[in-house]
Amino acid sequence: MAKTDLTAKRLREIINYDPITGILTSRGSGADIGRIQARGYVHVTVFGRSYLAHRIAWIFVNGVWPTNEIDHINGDRADNRLTNLREATTSENAQNRKTRADNTSGFTGVRPHQSAWRADIKINGKYKFVGSYSTPELAYAAYLVAKIKVHKFQPIPRRFVGA
Repeated sequence: MAKTDLTAKRLREIINYDPITGILTSRGSGADIGRIQARGYVHVTVFGRSYLAHRIAWIFVNGVWPTNEIDHINGDRADNRLTNLREATTSENAQNRKTRADNTSGFTGVRPHQSAWRADIKINGKYKFVGSYSTPELAYAAYLVAKIKVHKFQPIPRRFVGA
């Protein structure tokens, strides 16, 4: 069965979704049908095909496949509670990424540059120079001001958002 053939109606005949817990279960056995995979996303198998659980939750609730990506607001890829899911473009979803593991400053958008700290922000796939500062903290403060102005989807970095 192709993805486009899987409808909310067919899905609701064989599974249940609890929007409070984010868990998908079999209507027949009541067993949890989700399995966490290597990248941290929950996958479910429906009619012999593997799907991302957050996309299945979306169609289950909204009746249609998401047209874009699904963002996990708190950054936990296994947390498929309805309050943690929102549709997002690739650019919007990128506004909610965690600080990269190879980041040397400890702050998103800040990197060492010559004898200073440079702040840059990504807008529509391109980096925009925010400024050069004497400390990473000052550069990050400037990054945060820019983020509030240009990242309307997620103006506050995820580490400061609830959960």
